[in-house]
Amino acid sequence: MNPTLSIIIPAFNEEGRIGATLDVVLTYLESQMFTSEVIVVDDGSSDRTVEVVMRYSSSHSNLTLLRLPQNQGKGEAVRVGMLHAKGAMRLFMDADNSTHIEQVGTLTPYLEQGYDVVIGSRRVPGATIAVRQHVLREMLGSAFRLLVRMLTRLEVHDTQNGFKLFSGQVAEKLFSNLHTKSYCFDVEVLLLAHSQGLRVVEVPVTWAHDSRSHVRLGHMVRMLADLVRITCTMR
Repeated sequence: MNPTLSIIIPAFNEEGRIGATLDVVLTYLESQMFTSEVIVVDDGSSDRTVEVVMRYSSSHSNLTLLRLPQNQGKGEAVRVGMLHAKGAMRLFMDADNSTHIEQVGTLTPYLEQGYDVVIGSRRVPGATIAVRQHVLREMLGSAFRLLVRMLTRLEVHDTQNGFKLFSGQVAEKLFSNLHTKSYCFDVEVLLLAHSQGLRVVEVPVTWAHDSRSHVRLGHMVRMLADLVRITCTMR
């Protein structure tokens, strides 16, 4: 029987964080009444990420490790995980657990109300940022959000937080058509949802920045290039 909830965790060189996150996620799921699965997609890591995840999977039958042969980007890792998943609901979350897994419980009721995509948002009333990013990263993030709103007209305040929930049917529809492999994949997914008339809602969450984040200036440049490409191709 297919699980109620699938959790997809993309991971690239996460040996220092993935173990703690799996401890929290698996413990949370063990306390729930619904069935679940966890899918870690290793995005061509060169460290011990695979070894750490395999150690957990040996004692947790609901944990699956998928391996990409080389680093392709967060968007590709999430796409592969979403299309491999079997859950009636499918969440992707970051390997640093920056939005704590327990907050999925605040998102699931919105699927039951008829929404198709539920975004755990840091930018709507009621959200809390427990640990802020460096001021330069904050400025770059603000500039990116402004460009997204100018170029796409998406009525979404926080496209980039890595905590989004989809119904299984919608996940398969959207991620089957995803082409962006970089961190900008969220924008393409939301534009696809908009073009298909799907119902999207932002729900406030608590978020804490992890200073070990892998997002660098080079990634931001790639995101800007992908943003322009996405908006041009989807018009």
